[in-house]
Amino acid sequence: MSKKPSNRLNSNGYKIAFLTCFMVAALSRPAAAQSLCTLTSNPRGQPMGNAPPAAVGQVNQILQVLGYRTNIVAVYQGNVGNAAAIPSPPRIVYNPYFMNQLQMSGVATPVSVLAHEVGHFVGPLQRHQNPQVRELDADCISGIAMRRMGASLQQAVHAQVLMPSGGSPTHPPTQQRINAITKGFQTQSCP
Repeated sequence: MSKKPSNRLNSNGYKIAFLTCFMVAALSRPAAAQSLCTLTSNPRGQPMGNAPPAAVGQVNQILQVLGYRTNIVAVYQGNVGNAAAIPSPPRIVYNPYFMNQLQMSGVATPVSVLAHEVGHFVGPLQRHQNPQVRELDADCISGIAMRRMGASLQQAVHAQVLMPSGGSPTHPPTQQRINAITKGFQTQSCP
């Protein structure tokens, strides 16, 4: 029988159970790690389970600070590379192991990942044809949310610092993503 990851408390008292393919990234070539550590397709057929109430609460808090109704996006734990925003029906699926690893590197780090995924639902450029533009838009939204939730800029960009720095056809290089988060954090607006 497998052991479940332990719950940890973030600064808001929300229990979040999370972990990552960070070790895969550390052991792989950057391009291979990028493809292994990010989900670029719908994980249909992958087992999913309801996320703990704390994770749902965290997503709802992100929606609230961005000025949206809560409970407009379902939240699940699942067998995905790290986290994914799936448009129909609207849901966020995250890998609890990925998020737990991020949690160990800093309390705000998994929150920034969830804020990025929320950005895929509320960002102004999410219908753009270029997937890299959509990713940068979601990063910018994450920066806005993190500042409104009281995070520092360093906390807002920390998850990106941990990821491989190369790019992929769907995800821009790390520095571009950090720049987008920083823009949202500092200007509180996205294109």
